[in-house]
Amino acid sequence: MRNFTDITINKVNYSYMEFNSLDDYKNIIDENKWHYTEVPNDSSYTDSWTYGESFPSQGEHHRDLINGQASKLMIESYYETRNKIQNMLNVSSFYRQGLSCLRQRRYTDDGDDLDIDRFLGGTDNYWISHKRNKKAKNIRIAMNFGLNSNNNEINFAKLVGVLGALADMLTKLGYATEILGCNYRRYRGSKKLGYTSSIITFKKAGEKLDLQRLLSMGLQGLLRDWEFGIGEELGYDGSQGSQSRMGEEFKKHMNINYVIEQAETKTDKDILNYFENVINQLVEHKGEV
Repeated sequence: MRNFTDITINKVNYSYMEFNSLDDYKNIIDENKWHYTEVPNDSSYTDSWTYGESFPSQGEHHRDLINGQASKLMIESYYETRNKIQNMLNVSSFYRQGLSCLRQRRYTDDGDDLDIDRFLGGTDNYWISHKRNKKAKNIRIAMNFGLNSNNNEINFAKLVGVLGALADMLTKLGYATEILGCNYRRYRGSKKLGYTSSIITFKKAGEKLDLQRLLSMGLQGLLRDWEFGIGEELGYDGSQGSQSRMGEEFKKHMNINYVIEQAETKTDKDILNYFENVINQLVEHKGEV
């Protein structure tokens, strides 16, 4: 049986558990029977508050979480966020300011993206591939999906839209990214704890970017079925704790470079400020974090 890791940082008690993948996470839940008692274990069970409107039944929802199948709403949120960033922040203007691990474009017979101008102009080599100048330092990104009970599917979609846009941007800049899903919450219950967190690896540094799998992190049953079951194991009261921003001490302990939280995604201005801060930090540190 895997145990939670308990640590104390600056007199604050934390309890957390790391999972290698969503499959690993679900297997541990099933092996230990950490099932939320307030929800029946029934694939036909429906509840829009728990599962949203896109995948309404428990069976559909759990299947698509495991398969990394995002909802249409989450995919649309990603494209909308990405387009805002591209239109309002000229990311290419940062290429000359010291980012040390950018990829150079090469035109080939096949590749990752189509250059439409070269294609329409009749040029033979119209595919673009990217060759990395040197090995990039890994960037570790976490998204805190622990939203409070007032949030619905739209709020979860907005959160993962920012995650997808950030992962896409950093990948195109040439960085290796590791992406984690976290439910970081303030503890309320029978134990002497300040905060707890499940930490699930959705993408390892060497793996190809699978945006749909990352976006599926916004399927809210991940929180309201599986995480609430873990909450009962941790002795949470009926409130399941409270939404909380990840503290700098815990980020440092977990070697996390960036955390995406609801506070950064509430308005377009918040989102743009967040991306500007990320880019400026990369420039300031000459491409390293």
